[in-house]
Parts: sequence; C-alpha cells; structure tokens
Amino acid sequence: MRFLYDPLTNAHALAFGRIIAAWNSLENVIDCAIEAHLDLPMQFDGLVTALLEYPKKRDLFRVLAEASGSDKLFAPHVIEIERLNKTRNKVAHGVWVEGRKPGSIKPAGVKARGKIQVLGNEHNEEEWDADKLNRAARDMVVEAEALENLLRDLGLDVHLT
Repeated sequence: MRFLYDPLTNAHALAFGRIIAAWNSLENVIDCAIEAHLDLPMQFDGLVTALLEYPKKRDLFRVLAEASGSDKLFAPHVIEIERLNKTRNKVAHGVWVEGRKPGSIKPAGVKARGKIQVLGNEHNEEEWDADKLNRAARDMVVEAEALENLLRDLGLDVHLT
C-alpha cells in the first residue's frame, strides 16, 4: 500500500481544492439559511454560526426548518448535503492510497465509529479518479445554488458573504 503523495496527481490535488472551496460555498449558504430563519439584523450575520461546527449547523438548520414549517421543502437538500459532506470529510481528513484502476485513489485508514473497519485494503472499495472528484465539487456548487434559490423563493433574506 503506497500512501499519499505517491498516488496523488496534480489533477487529484486540484480536484481536492475544488471540493474544499465548493464545500465552503455550500456551508456559507447553510449559514445564511440559519441566519435567515432566525431573522437577525444584518450586523449579526456570521456571529451565530461562526463557532458552530458543521454537525451543529446541520442540526440547528433542521430544527429551524421544522419550526418554520418548511422542513419538507428542505428535506431533500439536507439528504444531499449529508451525502456531499461524506465526500468532503474523505478529502479533508483522509489519507489516500493508490486504487486498482490507473489514475484512481481511495481513502485509507481506520474507521472506529461503531464497528472497527480498516479502509484502503479491499478490492471492492470505492475508488476516485480526478473526474469523479471534480463531479463531487460540481455537485456541491449545484446544491449551494439550489439551496440559495429555495431560500430566496421562500422570501428569506439571504446575505451571502
């Protein structure tokens, strides 16, 4: 098993950067959704969400959406954002090893939540090439735009920073 940086190409590294930047945009829209639901004055933008890690933002967003009666409208977005967050976590926190297919890589390490699982050794694990990573970044941008549009359609005041 060869570890990062051996199998990582420039194309992979650029795609990783796109994922991190796209996730930042998406998380910014989530911040705006929270702030819009709270209906705080603009000078407080960013203060509420600045100290919250993503899981707490997600939970707060769910509670506020439910309290406003719009949880069913936001539910598909929450599901998609959770899917995208799994990819973001792999990129931001993962160690990557060479995949079986040329130009592919896959996350490696030990997953210790619940049942202990060793990743990166099996042949049936998900592999990523630069194109797949770039598609994930694009999916994050598309979701950020869709969520922003929904907020605006609902008449919520969105102040993107």
